[in-house]
Amino acid sequence: MKKLIMALSIVALTACATEYDKTKFHITSDTYYISEVFANDHIRESDNFKVVNITGVASSDTTVYYRVLWYDENGAPIKATTSKSTEARLRAEQPFNWTAIAPNASAKNYRVFISGRPIEQ
Repeated sequence: MKKLIMALSIVALTACATEYDKTKFHITSDTYYISEVFANDHIRESDNFKVVNITGVASSDTTVYYRVLWYDENGAPIKATTSKSTEARLRAEQPFNWTAIAPNASAKNYRVFISGRPIEQ
């Protein structure tokens, strides 16, 4: 009986897990209500800055914090004031859309951090 309860618990937790690209996102466990999250990026023609558009859906009304960290072509972080933690209020079953622009044209990669509390680094 214990094995059956354990198996059902694992299945239930896995079914509620958010699927996302772990190379682009770091999402803390206190944001389990985010059911979908995606990132699409492109290079802005006017200045060759990378722009990332983050979209998703939450299953409940809540407040989260997100931060986009930018990296150069060698993988070194780019320090910028634009990489600060940003508060976002989410509505249940309503899509959210966040946009972040690289601090300069040398930014080639990024990582999005999402948490239930302000992100400090």
